[in-house]
Amino acid sequence: MQIGSAIKEIRKSNNISQKELASLCGISQTYLSLVEHGKKIPKLETLSSISIKLGTSLHVVLLKAIEETEILPNKRELFEQLKPIIENAYEATLVKDYPANLPVIGTEEHRSITS
Repeated sequence: MQIGSAIKEIRKSNNISQKELASLCGISQTYLSLVEHGKKIPKLETLSSISIKLGTSLHVVLLKAIEETEILPNKRELFEQLKPIIENAYEATLVKDYPANLPVIGTEEHRSITS
């Protein structure tokens, strides 16, 4: 699974620089670069924040991170059929002007409004 590659692809498609995304998420540009190059795996809270700031959902980022080689051979045909649906799901979940003040999943603020 290439979460970093999926983040980079979505970030670039939104014309957001690493520096800008890192600043929005409260992480360093160096850390984001390490994530995008597969050198670091972000915590769920960080991944959720990145997804929000990219204007998409966490599940879309995770779906885009799946590589064909990770799919069992007998499931690859189904995966190929699902790929366009995954891409369409990504397009459908893009939210321009996503509210920047939404709580990040897994944080205390999120837990307080969901419990």
